Amino acid sequence: MTQERTDRKTETLIAYLLGELPEDERAKIEADLQSSPELQAELESLKETLGQVGDWMDSDPPGLEALERLPIPEQKILSIQPTGWNPIAKLAAQAIAASLIFFLGYVFGQQTTGGPHPDPTSEVAQAPPTQSPSVEPNPELKPRRGHHRTYEENGRIIIETTLPASGGSAVWVVDGNFQMAGE
Repeated sequence: MTQERTDRKTETLIAYLLGELPEDERAKIEADLQSSPELQAELESLKETLGQVGDWMDSDPPGLEALERLPIPEQKILSIQPTGWNPIAKLAAQAIAASLIFFLGYVFGQQTTGGPHPDPTSEVAQAPPTQSPSVEPNPELKPRRGHHRTYEENGRIIIETTLPASGGSAVWVVDGNFQMAGE
């Protein structure tokens, strides 16, 4: 017999012993066992081997009893109790809090007052109002290069200038926020 055929025959006999064969194959194996003493001997050998494997699988591995008897260490539960503040840590925390409050007050105070050094041009916007004519272009202005007139009206600075190329005039209005608008 070839090795493949022997392996297949052994697998079939094991399946027969475990009760995993369909009825038609089971009947064929039983008929072969009646006629072949060689097959009966192999079946007995497989029964003995399967019995030993079953006994081995059912028994506990050696040394397991010793492991089962080992004491399992209990976990210690630590209780955490709040302690009072260390006087030095308490003083340091208060100093940090006071410094933070002082710093924030300084920063927000600077933002609302415009900073420690006011812009020198901001004084121009707060100059006392002067009497001036209306915003209409002044007919007295002659088209000369660089000729312009500056005055304040309703809290705004007004700049009138002549345009030498066209002979027309231009008017710029600067409000208190130093935003410029031209006409």
